Amino acid sequence: MLGLLVATGLVLSRPIGLAAGLLTFAAGTALRVRVEEKLLRRTFGETYDSYARQVPAVLPRFRGRL
Repeated sequence: MLGLLVATGLVLSRPIGLAAGLLTFAAGTALRVRVEEKLLRRTFGETYDSYARQVPAVLPRFRGRL
């Protein structure tokens, strides 16, 4: 989704429009992550807390070979 936003912005928009789109995308993602984490904590409790300590919320870490 982010790649599509950037590519479209580079082709069809001015730099200020691309920047505004990226800021809107980042704000929406941050909001969505917070809301989803609250829901998951209520639903799964300590199981989710344990999982969340090991896995980043937005950018995954690559483990093992690709």
